[in-house]
Amino acid sequence: MKRFEHGGDIYRNDVRLDFSANINPFGMPAGVRAAIIENADRLSVYPDAECALLRAKIAEREGVQTENILCGNGAADLIFSIVRAVNPRRALLIAPTFSEYEKALLSVGCEIKFFVLSEGNGVELTESFL
Repeated sequence: MKRFEHGGDIYRNDVRLDFSANINPFGMPAGVRAAIIENADRLSVYPDAECALLRAKIAEREGVQTENILCGNGAADLIFSIVRAVNPRRALLIAPTFSEYEKALLSVGCEIKFFVLSEGNGVELTESFL
């Protein structure tokens, strides 16, 4: 089976627009640039590992309890963290999919079975995967 790699790798791929990664094709928004410049002196401070302020603000905005908010350094970080916490022995992956699922599962020695979607059925998940 062909292995798919994470998107956004402009160093090994000729990429103009990549919709497989959360990268803004228009570049950094002016507000983000201004916030970075305004807080440049804090870039040498190690971030809060529990993301307490961020979690509190998200919880307030979403109307949920702070303990229901989990922050990570992107989706891949959270996928690896969840896989390490669950430590599955076997998994079924639908392909194609985000490559980090396979990498995370392999990192804990998980046996992986693949269900490859086909163009013949409109790349839809059917009962045949059972």
